[in-house]
Amino acid sequence: VILNDTDSGDTIKLNSSAYLLYSEKIAGYFSNGAFKVTDINGQQRIYGTCANAAKYAFDGVVTLLNNYTGTEIIYSGSTSMTLDLNGYTYTYTGSENIVDVNYPNVTLTVKNGKLVATNENSVGVSMIGMGNNNKNNRGLVFENVEMTVPGETYGIVTNGTENGNSITLIDSVLNVKEGYGIYFPSEGNVQIENSAINAKQVGVQMCAGSLEITGDKTEINVTGKPQEKTENDGVIADGAAISIVEREGYQDLGTVTIENGKFVSADGVKAIKAYTFNNTDKTEGDWETAGDVVAVSGGIFSTEVPSALCDDKFIPAVYDEATGLYTVVKDEEKP
Repeated sequence: VILNDTDSGDTIKLNSSAYLLYSEKIAGYFSNGAFKVTDINGQQRIYGTCANAAKYAFDGVVTLLNNYTGTEIIYSGSTSMTLDLNGYTYTYTGSENIVDVNYPNVTLTVKNGKLVATNENSVGVSMIGMGNNNKNNRGLVFENVEMTVPGETYGIVTNGTENGNSITLIDSVLNVKEGYGIYFPSEGNVQIENSAINAKQVGVQMCAGSLEITGDKTEINVTGKPQEKTENDGVIADGAAISIVEREGYQDLGTVTIENGKFVSADGVKAIKAYTFNNTDKTEGDWETAGDVVAVSGGIFSTEVPSALCDDKFIPAVYDEATGLYTVVKDEEKP
């Protein structure tokens, strides 16, 4: 390949397994995307798509070299990998999902940049198997990532028939201002550390698995009012920042622990809800043993947390008149 000074990423196309050896000068010829990896021989290569680059990344790391705009989905591929956005923005203009963890037993880590969808029908991250093609033990890690998805859609969604799936947010932000932050009906776990979720219909909804929330920078804001549920299955738009739902036909809930953070729902809507849901008549019910699953030991909430949901040594006692917020605190009377 001979490159001229006038060449750019608009004229150079690296399809399939085609690559160029990396140098700063060669990288400068690309203006839209391009991905750098280190191969088995220690050479650095440039590929046109993340999926092709990942096949040859000996250390499992793929690095984005420029801002990207286009319809290419970020696929995990069949081995665990890390996509380092390198401070750039990956703008997805298609109508499916920005990220797809598309193999079982694989963890995809994305870090250091922004993911942006422009189509209102697109999803942020899909971890859904099709039919009998279940994809157990899939993992997604966002670290220092801001993802923005328009439309009444999902930030991150998993499949209720699957086992061992995990979602981890560290120092990250999900913006799904017309939709649902995280919907997790899988057996597995969700971990949120010093991260923010801005949504309309629900912040995080757990219908199975375990949830752990830590970090004083964690903040979940939900702006919408509860909506009538018409389908037997799927997410419930209950308006809660944190929603834990015991539902017949779903896998078991594990534990839900909230140690810190700020959780705000719309006026008159509970910040944290734990309830049963009847899939047949679409009604909510009291969940008398919710305290066996949920343990809140800190955090600030827009509504008072039921004492049954507080950890054994904590109480929802402090109300701030200036802010209208409630804080869960340690019960000093309990050793």
